[in-house]
Parts: sequence; C-alpha cells; structure tokens
Amino acid sequence: MSDRGGSGVGFLAGVLVGGLAGAALGLLLAPQTGAETRNQLGERGKALGQQARELADRTRDVSTDLANRARKVLNQEREAARQVVAAGAESRRQEKEVLEREFKETVDRLAPES
Repeated sequence: MSDRGGSGVGFLAGVLVGGLAGAALGLLLAPQTGAETRNQLGERGKALGQQARELADRTRDVSTDLANRARKVLNQEREAARQVVAAGAESRRQEKEVLEREFKETVDRLAPES
C-alpha cells in the first residue's frame, strides 16, 4: 500500500481496468459460441461503462466537496489574518500614543522654566 495519500481514484481505475481485462479473458476462454461471447462482452462493456460513469460522478462530487472545504478554510484563515493585522495596528496606535505622551512629559519636565 502506498503512503502517497491519494484519494483512491487511481486504485479504483486500476480495479476497473483489471476487471474489464479479466472479464474479457474469461469470456474469450469460455466454451461458448462467438455470438454468445460477443453478447456477453457487450453486456459486460455496458456494465463497466456504467460503473465508470458512476466512478466519474463520485470523483467529481468528492473533488467539488474538497474544493468547497478548501475555500471555506481559506476564507476562515484570511479572516483570522485580518483580525491579527487589525489587532497589531491597534496595539501599535496605542503604543504610539503612550510613547508620544511620555516623550512630551519628559520634554516638559526637562525644559527650563521661564
């Protein structure tokens, strides 16, 4: 088993292709007429086509869901970053006021009185 963290789509595609190949070989090696074999291959092909469409639908649904989740997390993180920046700006403003007031008080205290 791989640790790549894939969604399993490749695995499912492999199962589908392997199933198709196995079914085709089984039908080709079975003791029956050509017409019966062609009919069975056609039915299996239709069934596998339907499975492939269902797999594509599920994959699309999962992809859409993941994209929506990613958008939501991105928006939440963007808002959190905005709040941090705003809090930093407010803290800087307050600290500037304190420093200006202390500077003025120091200048007033050190200035010679007239």
